Amino acid sequence: MKDFFSKYKHIFSRGFSFIEMMIYASILALMFISVVNVLVVMGRSYGSFRSASYVVQSGETALNRIITEVRKAESIDLAGSTLDSNPGILKINTFDDGGSPKTVLFRVSEGVVWLDENGTPSGRLTHSDVEVSNLIFRRIETPISEGVKIELEVTSDLSGTTTAKNFYGSAIMRNSY
Repeated sequence: MKDFFSKYKHIFSRGFSFIEMMIYASILALMFISVVNVLVVMGRSYGSFRSASYVVQSGETALNRIITEVRKAESIDLAGSTLDSNPGILKINTFDDGGSPKTVLFRVSEGVVWLDENGTPSGRLTHSDVEVSNLIFRRIETPISEGVKIELEVTSDLSGTTTAKNFYGSAIMRNSY
């Protein structure tokens, strides 16, 4: 190794010029800026993905729970429901697993879909990072059956861009056909 340095001593003893240092610093700065830009883009993409995931998960969970409860229901409590407008309220009469009568109510409060059973809040159906911007219940009534059509819009703004998705579903109540 000593022979290597002694052979090329004139190259190593000379040092770097100011122009060479500026070129090296510029190259390092460009590399640093490129890495930072990649990290920023990846962070935004992750935020968008997470936001879209929360929207889909919340919308599907709320819609599936509403449809399940409507299918088990005996009737719609028209006096306790707000139909054909936003935010809608749906109150249905049904039975618990033991056969006792109960009421189930779906409502929106502060952008969250809530489930109430027998007048007591049972919990939220949507994620805390999303907002329900539209929930409409429409009564479907034919001579042989009764049901509910649901329109639900869920939005999220986690990544700085708004993610929104509409969900639609309908269910026919048991013993109505």
